[in-house]
Amino acid sequence: MKNKDIGFNKSNLLSIGFVSWGNKGATFKNELLHQNGVVGASITSWTPTYGAGYSSKEIDDPNHAGSKIKVWFINGDLDLAKTLGLHLQSGRFFDKSFATDTLTQDSLMQMDSSHYVAAASAQSSLITAYTAKVLHINTLGQPVKKALTTPVGIVADFHNESLKNPMEPTIIISENSPSYGGMLIRIQPGSEKRVTASLDKLWKEFYPERLLEVKWVDDMLANQYKEESKLQELFTFFSGLSMFLAALGIFGLIVQDTAQRVKEIGIRKVLGASVGSIVNLFSIDFLKLIIIAIAIASPIAWWLMSKWLLDFAYKIQINWWVFVMAGLTAICIALFTISFQTIKAAVANPVKSLKAD
Repeated sequence: MKNKDIGFNKSNLLSIGFVSWGNKGATFKNELLHQNGVVGASITSWTPTYGAGYSSKEIDDPNHAGSKIKVWFINGDLDLAKTLGLHLQSGRFFDKSFATDTLTQDSLMQMDSSHYVAAASAQSSLITAYTAKVLHINTLGQPVKKALTTPVGIVADFHNESLKNPMEPTIIISENSPSYGGMLIRIQPGSEKRVTASLDKLWKEFYPERLLEVKWVDDMLANQYKEESKLQELFTFFSGLSMFLAALGIFGLIVQDTAQRVKEIGIRKVLGASVGSIVNLFSIDFLKLIIIAIAIASPIAWWLMSKWLLDFAYKIQINWWVFVMAGLTAICIALFTISFQTIKAAVANPVKSLKAD
């Protein structure tokens, strides 16, 4: 979740919450672009963590006859793809020189039904590579009638939802200066304070009666996985605590065992037994128990973790070496604990051991 490439550049990206821009949205954006440190901005109906899109539609699935597939739509101005940092694979980005790129929802809604379908089908859009594959779109510039759009470019796949959800077909519809939505602002690294101050000042000039809600996109994305981050901390803490208590328990057992067998250790030393052989004598019995515990715990741990990972669309594979490493770690801790006490008993003067009550 922290390291996976989500398909767009989340760094140095600000997000303004959804507002009604009225007829001042385009002017506000242009003024903002003239501020030092601002390199891009876009008014959009979608911002990260606000769902998969502003609307969805079920169309016939070309891969499975009789089935439907959900397609998500993201509505944004001409600069959305560039502001997000999407990668163009083929075709072109939106361009104001094309009339089909600059349609507005208000103008479409004013048309009658027959003209609306024709105009909406001609409206330009960008599709993800996954969408092109699923819907069998091989030629750009041709209307996709069931989706009421004409793709003009294919962008690399990006995750418009949490990584807990699988990727779905997504279409970005162009709209010239949307009247409602959020705003994404791309800034230069190191200009955070300057840009936020300029943004606050500009906002008060255009919308003095409204509260400015601005967040960093990377923080918004991180908050999606706040529960998992907390769970990771708890796992780490309680795993360490469990290992400590287990080592403490083994230490207590070996102290008791050596105390009960102190005369045996003395006799073995008198008869010529080495420190190593005595340590091995005690270690083998405990290692048998540890190996049995690992054999019981490993399949249970694998099953529980596999069930937990089913909640995530994108997940790691639980490899066999994870359990080997866990087992070796447990054995090393146990051997260190056992050796510490047995060596202490083995190097003791056997005369004193034999005199012990």
